[in-house]
Amino acid sequence: MITTLTPRENRILALQTGSFSTKAGLIDHLTVPIVSISSQVGIKLRKSRADEDGGDGSTRAASPNGGEPELDIMMQDPPAPEAGPTGDAPSAQVDPSSVDDASPEGLKALDAHPNILKNGNAYIAGAKLSAERTLETPAERPDIIRPIKQGLPVDWPALAGLWQHLLLRELPFAINRSRNDWSLLLTVPVSWGRDDHARATKIMFEDLNMLAFTIIEQPLVTLYGCNMTTGLVIDIGHETTDVTPILDNSIIRHAHKSIAVGGRDIEKHLARLLREDPTFMKQLGDEELTEAMVRTVKEAVCEVVPLT
Repeated sequence: MITTLTPRENRILALQTGSFSTKAGLIDHLTVPIVSISSQVGIKLRKSRADEDGGDGSTRAASPNGGEPELDIMMQDPPAPEAGPTGDAPSAQVDPSSVDDASPEGLKALDAHPNILKNGNAYIAGAKLSAERTLETPAERPDIIRPIKQGLPVDWPALAGLWQHLLLRELPFAINRSRNDWSLLLTVPVSWGRDDHARATKIMFEDLNMLAFTIIEQPLVTLYGCNMTTGLVIDIGHETTDVTPILDNSIIRHAHKSIAVGGRDIEKHLARLLREDPTFMKQLGDEELTEAMVRTVKEAVCEVVPLT
């Protein structure tokens, strides 16, 4: 059976954020492949304005292909205030680098300019982050942040930067943020609370200017994908394993369980077994056993077998 989508339905995106990877794509994923990037962002330190002033008050980074410099996400300074028509003095502006995040004034200042970091730096992610991490000078390498830990958001500005990078730069089709006519479906774990839903909604409408936005919990999506409305969903993630019972499209929340064991623990155990294997280490030689190598072995060779 082939489902025909209307033009408006063709402009609906699905976004899934996890502790290990973040994925996005069209709901009609058969025509356009899903894009996946690592759920980590880097803080790129801004250079002095005297060195990197682009003439418009923004900090510009050199383009990797040697062409025109590109403007990093979240690096644009807020416009300077102008005097009102009555000649009143402009209202005082709070420097993001001088406010305290925990103070009410600091929260108001950061909310007023959600695309500016407290210290004026920029978030990078995806392929650009991978390229920056290979720089020879350690001082030029970005600091790595994981905005999702144990399935919960721990750094909302970094998570917003991750979403902006994925949706605006990594997708194979262009999204115009100023005239955005795309709708978005965000899938989240059951452990996200009402405040988390509210913060995500604010980011999608105020920062990304989405036409429409909705949130659905991941166990429901999994069950709907199996064409069922009642069942037990076991989700083994990178850091946690969630067990969620669902009855007639309703999550039985008091019976939901989450344990801090996931694929990362399997990789750590596998790495320990490989290091204890003299034959494997001899064949490996001088090459270091990395997390990526262990993950490749786990995905290509290992399998789950029942206990006998």
